[in-house]
Amino acid sequence: MKRKSLDFIEEVCLDRDVLERKVELLEKELRELERQLEELKMRRNYIRSELRNTRKRLEELSRLCTP
Repeated sequence: MKRKSLDFIEEVCLDRDVLERKVELLEKELRELERQLEELKMRRNYIRSELRNTRKRLEELSRLCTP
């Protein structure tokens, strides 16, 4: 009976270690995804600005080229 109890405790401790490691990995992945998200938001804002400026310039050129 005592050996079964020790086996159970070892198994629980192993499970706990595995879960702690999984938490660490998931937290790391989440931080990386949050960093990527911030980069994508900055890129999106840059592209929106470029698009807006390009459309404005196109409009100006279209007016100049129209007789």
